[in-house]
Amino acid sequence: EAGPHLAGAFARAGLVDEYQLFVAACFLGSGARPLLDWPLGRMAEAPRLKIIGMRAVGDDWRIIAVPQPVG
Repeated sequence: EAGPHLAGAFARAGLVDEYQLFVAACFLGSGARPLLDWPLGRMAEAPRLKIIGMRAVGDDWRIIAVPQPVG
């Protein structure tokens, strides 16, 4: 929970081994803060993740994903 700038810097530098993402059953709206500050020009530039686990946590979902190697 470092905030989008620091989290994005770690992700862009390849320093993240695993992501734990929580998905809630609600919309946050256009004022919501991003998860990562990682500017992308196109979806094709988006790093791919491999989902290795997913389970319900109360009314939310926890997704565990790891970065996929590039190439």
